[in-house]
Amino acid sequence: MSEHGKGGWAGALAEVEQAVGDCLAALDRYEGAFADVLADADPPVPLRRPALEPDDDWGDRTADARRQVTDLEELLDEQERAWATWQESYSAWRRSLERLPR
Repeated sequence: MSEHGKGGWAGALAEVEQAVGDCLAALDRYEGAFADVLADADPPVPLRRPALEPDDDWGDRTADARRQVTDLEELLDEQERAWATWQESYSAWRRSLERLPR
């Protein structure tokens, strides 16, 4: 493989590596932002819950929402691990190309 000017394959690979790094940095920022938003400065005040009618399905809705949140968090964790693995593989590949004789 030969590189053709500044816009060659090495430049494209550098752009991909930068994009992946930016994605991981964005995930870190979001994680930090949500941690700040969800952190409680004061202890929560217990709320009086109204008695639910027997036919109310709020308990089911809440349980379903919790399952969805858990699934989403697992997917985001999996995506972050996959991006980190890909970025490390890409970096190792790129380093191996730089060691090739020219």
